[in-house]
Amino acid sequence: MNQLNQLFDCIHYITLPKRTDRREALEKQLNSLHIKAELWTATYGNPWGYLPNMLVAEAGCLASHYRLLQHLSTLHIKSALVLEDDCVFCDRFDLLFYNFYSRIPDWEMMYLSVNANEPHPTGKRNLKVKPGILRLNYGLTTAAYGVRGSKIPELIGKIEENIRNEKRVKPIDVVYAEHHPNLKAYAASPNLITQAPGYSDVQGCWTDYSSMVK
Repeated sequence: MNQLNQLFDCIHYITLPKRTDRREALEKQLNSLHIKAELWTATYGNPWGYLPNMLVAEAGCLASHYRLLQHLSTLHIKSALVLEDDCVFCDRFDLLFYNFYSRIPDWEMMYLSVNANEPHPTGKRNLKVKPGILRLNYGLTTAAYGVRGSKIPELIGKIEENIRNEKRVKPIDVVYAEHHPNLKAYAASPNLITQAPGYSDVQGCWTDYSSMVK
């Protein structure tokens, strides 16, 4: 059993049924690393109807994470790890993750993949607290993140508040990022997991985040 399964009460990976290419690629990596993870079927489309300034597929991504958090909130867990299906684990992942996790301060959200290059709208920036560890004030992407069970209801509340916004509903990673200053949120730097280039159902086009998530 991988150390991730010892540290997290549950691990889920989110994928659409039609994206067998992504699911197979990720499951191959999980099996190679002996990581036991449970598939969580992504939401296709917008379950809420019209949401201002949001693509239909973005709403599906938001709903996928929202539904998963709702499920996790019923399990009374201490922590969970959430993965998206385009994850690519780095070489020597086990060693590098151990080195990161063994030195990380007490955390409430933990990112193994993050775009830490965008400043918070208020100007706050992410802080390097130790070699290889960032304290997040604004980190984007939801490709691979851990969350404490005690903080899941808080994140659910932020998502529901976002959905009720009559002017602009924001993508899930922005909802999390804007809440980072209120959390003990940390990230590995450089990332331990990146995102594979390819067709994105959320964006509706070919995407390559390698310049942002590295």
